[in-house]
Amino acid sequence: MKFQYSLIAVSLALVGCGGGSGGGDATAPSYNVAGTISAKGTLLDTPVCIDLNQNFVCDATEPNTKSNNAGEFSITSTNKNILTSPILAQVDQGDELTLNMMTPGRGLSKGNDINGVTTLIAALVIDGKTVSQAEQVLKDWLAHANVKLPGTVMSDPNASELEYIEQNTVGLLSKMKPEHITLGMATMAQTLSYNDKSLAAYLLSDVEVSELA
Repeated sequence: MKFQYSLIAVSLALVGCGGGSGGGDATAPSYNVAGTISAKGTLLDTPVCIDLNQNFVCDATEPNTKSNNAGEFSITSTNKNILTSPILAQVDQGDELTLNMMTPGRGLSKGNDINGVTTLIAALVIDGKTVSQAEQVLKDWLAHANVKLPGTVMSDPNASELEYIEQNTVGLLSKMKPEHITLGMATMAQTLSYNDKSLAAYLLSDVEVSELA
């Protein structure tokens, strides 16, 4: 009888410890973000990273990948912060020019579009706004220029109604160093004008881009 009690005690102890010598599964979960870069130029092998420190630079320690020729990318990491951190693409424009474009982290595993418009939104988010607040800033300026956007900015950042903002933003980004992008883009988004001309309805000249950048 004592022998049977001993067997029961050992069995209960093993159950309490999660079984025998194998223990629990120690494999860390992985997370994935995927999307598409929308930019002129060769997109094959474009560096894409999770900009954890939000400095508009793909640092060596940050989760990263390279896009295919269509600008599509996918990043997998055990760091859950990749879901809520900005995604940065460093697009080669030739002549030793790199276009640093970003989209805010929104917890999406796919559908993360990156272009000039999303870079404006991301800069406003880094500057302290929520994604919704940043979108509203752009929508207000679009309305001021009599441009009506059917949905939200981030639901379709490639919408034709955003074309002027896209081109003007890309032009300015081409002149900015990474350390100046957050302030420059956030400032631009807050006013979205130059010499009383709406950047939602007016395309800056090369001279004006240089002056504004």
